Amino acid sequence: MDDDIQNTMNICLTIDTEDEVIDIGVDHNFGDNLSEEDQVFYLDALNGIVSKIKFGIEDLAFTGMLMRTLASYQDDEDNVSVDFEPSDELIDAISDKKIIQFKKKIH
Repeated sequence: MDDDIQNTMNICLTIDTEDEVIDIGVDHNFGDNLSEEDQVFYLDALNGIVSKIKFGIEDLAFTGMLMRTLASYQDDEDNVSVDFEPSDELIDAISDKKIIQFKKKIH
C-alpha cells in the first residue's frame, strides 16, 4: 500500500488454486482530516465487503455475470438495445384476447 495516499482502503484478493480458496488482504490509511466517526464507518464498510467476499462470493459472481450480460446489450454508454420479436404464439394469444390487459392508472 502506498502510505503517501491518505484516506484509502485497499483489498487484495489472492486466488489459492491448490486449496480452492480466496485469501483476502485488507489495508487502510486514514488521514488526520477524516473524523473518528468516519473512520469507524469506513472500517465497518471494509469489514462488510470482506464478509460479502468470504460468505457470498457466488452471489457476487452471479451479479457480475448479470452486469456482463447487460453490458453486452449496450450499443453505447447510455443506450441499452434489446431487439424483441414477438412469437407467433404471442401474436395469436393477443388476437384471441387470451392476454389480460391492465389499465395504466389504477387509483
